[in-house]
Amino acid sequence: MKKHNKKHFFKYVKADVTKKILSTLLVRCSSPKLFNDPFDSQFLIQLDACEGENFNQRFVNALSDGFIKAFNISHNEKNKNMIRQEMLKGASNTSEGLKKLCDEINKKINDEFYDDRIFCLSEKNDNLLMWAHYSDNHKGAVIKLKCLHGDYALSASQKVIYSNS
Repeated sequence: MKKHNKKHFFKYVKADVTKKILSTLLVRCSSPKLFNDPFDSQFLIQLDACEGENFNQRFVNALSDGFIKAFNISHNEKNKNMIRQEMLKGASNTSEGLKKLCDEINKKINDEFYDDRIFCLSEKNDNLLMWAHYSDNHKGAVIKLKCLHGDYALSASQKVIYSNS
């Protein structure tokens, strides 16, 4: 199940959180709804204009491909076609129909991820911006967490990939 070859990660924390972690040996996962960046871990489909030939079909194809990727669904042709057909049922050939489809999908996605929690880590212990922001202006600490065999949370850690869009 290990997805990387890292031996350890680092957690930047404030002084009071450091005391709690050291006294309880427990760490906390954060709700993405409380992140300081409103675009972190957010998924919102917006439809600003419906123009061009076969827009409905092209839109649903692109949307279903993104949906399959986001939810890590097996992307064989049968699954793709089934998801596309379900999405097309919910959309008429009008911009209002597509907007309604977007609203329904956004609601489903938000409902699905409502209770998610994320455990934020770093591969580096000497990043000045991380120290300043997450360790209360250098007054906190950086805790080194060793990846132990069988520790699913750290073994399954994945690097965040930011996109330009």
